[in-house]
Amino acid sequence: MDRDESFMLFNGLPDNARVRDNYSVWWAPTKKCLIEMLNSSLFEVIEDTYSEFEFLTPGREEGKVLAQQNNENYKIGRGAVVARAINSSKLSNQKLASELRRTYRNPGLDFSLIDSQI
Repeated sequence: MDRDESFMLFNGLPDNARVRDNYSVWWAPTKKCLIEMLNSSLFEVIEDTYSEFEFLTPGREEGKVLAQQNNENYKIGRGAVVARAINSSKLSNQKLASELRRTYRNPGLDFSLIDSQI
């Protein structure tokens, strides 16, 4: 929550959690990473809707987790943002639009049907 970089911290396997001892928490993305993931999934983030709250991590120091490799403390919490689905033909980033439209990943996917419904 206190980083400007784009990355996700992997919580780890159950019984070896780095962030929270909660089996539903697998990843802790930064704000920038969350927004980039939404943008790359055909969602437009609505300005000024990001909100967050810090939580205390059980068994760790007040919501912070110590990364074992580089000994950095990370402020952990929940972040939320409002986003709307967009038509891929309206993407301003043409490289992203081209990559999302590649059909070798799913040869049966017809983007004309998807775009007409958005």
